[in-house]
Amino acid sequence: MGVFVIGALLTIVAGVLVSNYLMDHQKHVEAETTPAASLAKSLGTQIAAKRRLWFAANTQSELVQQFQTWATTDLSDAELRTWMRGLTIDQVRALTEHLDTFCRSMGFELSWLTARRFVGNAQRQAAQTIIEHYCTACWQATLVQADFQRFKQVVDLLDQPFSREHKPVTQKLYADLVRRKLAPPITPELSVASEQARQAFVASSLKELAPSNWAVLEEAIHTLL
Repeated sequence: MGVFVIGALLTIVAGVLVSNYLMDHQKHVEAETTPAASLAKSLGTQIAAKRRLWFAANTQSELVQQFQTWATTDLSDAELRTWMRGLTIDQVRALTEHLDTFCRSMGFELSWLTARRFVGNAQRQAAQTIIEHYCTACWQATLVQADFQRFKQVVDLLDQPFSREHKPVTQKLYADLVRRKLAPPITPELSVASEQARQAFVASSLKELAPSNWAVLEEAIHTLL
């Protein structure tokens, strides 16, 4: 049961955090630098457009308020409670909607807990544990957003080193790596070969370098970008 719940949780949360962004809050996101602010980037660009019919406005507002009150008082982790208190109302609304969807997929409703409708202690404790795992996953994801972005920059460049976007960066990166004797220089034969052949050589050299020097590539690409 525990493995199934955590596995399902991480699958859903990962999809939410990676693929969705909050709508109409770009200027606020640019101004904010706290880990809590990155939740706005991580949860739901299409929340308003794709409201489920069962998630009516009045019910939604009540559930959001109930969840924020419950989370900031009843969650067992003090740091998690502090993080929850730092979220904006839009961030809490986004988190509440996704969490409510997840709870329903697991066979219970978030409102049963936030409205304190659970009678049996065993059921209440099980639901609270599941919700706390979900919120912790979201919180932890906001703390490593910058790391994920740096990783993605390397992957994107290695996959398409000579795209219009990456070509200037790749050329500077390769020259720097050759200077540091981390990558092989262009051979005399390649210097008179076609540009495609030279590009293939550089691309291959970068991919061969990546497994053992990922941190070097990550830092260099991050600096150049």
